[in-house]
Amino acid sequence: MEKRSLNRETRKKELIKIAQENQAILKRLQDKQASYQAGQLSEEFKQKTRLLRSICEYPLSLTRGSRELSSTVSPSPRSSCG
Repeated sequence: MEKRSLNRETRKKELIKIAQENQAILKRLQDKQASYQAGQLSEEFKQKTRLLRSICEYPLSLTRGSRELSSTVSPSPRSSCG
């Protein structure tokens, strides 16, 4: 005699419902346009960098990946920036 779960059909229906909801969420996400503005982010970065440079006790050296943004001498251990 084969053992069958009493709630197998209920679980199956629930899984189908969850899969359909997930598909609907995915479609909504894919249909949306990006809400960030690269130009604005770049300008904000520049403003914050200028502010950091103006308040640092020692020269600020920022790197982005392997590219150096400024070629300054490394700050001493007492530096509060950089």
